[in-house]
Amino acid sequence: MATFTYTPDRPVRIETMDSTLIQGIGKYEQRRLMVSGLQKMFSFSFSGRYTSEADAIEEFYEDCDGGVDSFGWTDPVTSTAYTLRFVPNSFRREYIGRSGTGHLWNISFQCVEVN
Repeated sequence: MATFTYTPDRPVRIETMDSTLIQGIGKYEQRRLMVSGLQKMFSFSFSGRYTSEADAIEEFYEDCDGGVDSFGWTDPVTSTAYTLRFVPNSFRREYIGRSGTGHLWNISFQCVEVN
């Protein structure tokens, strides 16, 4: 399994999600989890990155076939290791201009924890 080693901007936004199925029966509701446990969604952003780093991050995304293959990532703040997968169609790369030494890009994407 590949490991994602690039340092994102701070903070990485982490949301807890559940897959709750809500079924209405008259005036009552029945609720249950569609998958076991809760999942975490991670929002990553990389601001003002030079072309070489932006290309490497995009290449990593492509090597994972977008949202197909999982990869490892360790939160640099908490040192917690996660197994993640890219959320399909969430990868964004935006050209923001030129600095004295090269072109700058913003990148953002979301990942979901794989249990």
